[in-house]
Amino acid sequence: MRWANNGLIAAPEWPEHWRRRLWTAAPWLEDTIWQAAGVWILREGSSGSWSRRVLSKVTVKKVQEVATGMYTHPTVLLSLPDNIKEEDDPALDAVALVLECAPNMEPYLIPYLVAVEKARHNWPLKKEATVSFEWAESAKGAKGKEATRKLNRVSVTEPLHGKDELRFFVGEKDVREHFLERRQIDRELIIKYGPEYRIRAGGVPKGCIWPLASKPIHVGGETSDEVLKKYKKGEYPEAERRSRLNWALYQEETHTRLPIKKSWKLKTKSRGKKRPD
Repeated sequence: MRWANNGLIAAPEWPEHWRRRLWTAAPWLEDTIWQAAGVWILREGSSGSWSRRVLSKVTVKKVQEVATGMYTHPTVLLSLPDNIKEEDDPALDAVALVLECAPNMEPYLIPYLVAVEKARHNWPLKKEATVSFEWAESAKGAKGKEATRKLNRVSVTEPLHGKDELRFFVGEKDVREHFLERRQIDRELIIKYGPEYRIRAGGVPKGCIWPLASKPIHVGGETSDEVLKKYKKGEYPEAERRSRLNWALYQEETHTRLPIKKSWKLKTKSRGKKRPD
């Protein structure tokens, strides 16, 4: 009831003929129980890892707001350690995965999501688990057409590494595996086309941005500059701006790459172009 009064979870809906008394059982909704599991892991179940001063009700509400976006417009950031070389084929576990969010939200976001899904799937909160978000493969439409990514399901399984873990799948394949395959393709293109392709592509990537969205996003015909212009005009809401911008940048860096011909020359005007934040 204290969490409900503070707005951290939905308050029970008391029927009109009920009188609220201290001994009266509260009619909690099932979704509220899942929310309470997430609040509990932050406020009570973290073994004192975070102080109450840091995790105020304002911070918890912000974590809940950001967590809601993980089911609709998440952006996954993938990266490899600095000591990984271009010719290396690292293991899947070497790829670090974080969720794009404000720095002060990062330590709490994954524990909250994992706790909520454990409760939703009747999994003991104190038992480690692997929580998997499984997104459908994005359909590739013609230029000017739109494609959608749909969250098919969220599953909770036995832990893979003896600890709580959050994983993202696209088309039944881990996004980290997609990223490692992209590294392999870039290596092959550098070998085939030589140093010109290396300059064009910027080498074999050690990290990437992987935006996911349940709402339609443009596959082609929209550059990062166009996204920013439309956002400033109010055509895109704040909730879509970042996903659309990251998607446009991803398309510019990967899907728009063309095979390099021997007669092709670099245009120096585009090399110094500043990328938007």
